[in-house]
Amino acid sequence: LWHFKRAQARRQLGRADQARADLLEALAAPQAREWVRGRSHLELAELSLAGGDRDQARWQATKALPLLLLGQDPVGVRAARRLLERL
Repeated sequence: LWHFKRAQARRQLGRADQARADLLEALAAPQAREWVRGRSHLELAELSLAGGDRDQARWQATKALPLLLLGQDPVGVRAARRLLERL
């Protein structure tokens, strides 16, 4: 969770590379809950989209959705679905 939260802050500060590294750390943590993993994929999707890589953004958002459903994160589910609609 800590890596995910730091990644959000770094993304908002425009530090995309550092945010991406934190998100990958969050995904690599074996104890991470499903919703944290889903939100991490969603943040990676947003980073990819901001960088112009729509295919990677779509892939990340597609990975996020089932994790967010499993983690019972309705806000995250809505965000992932909206992002997929935009893509």
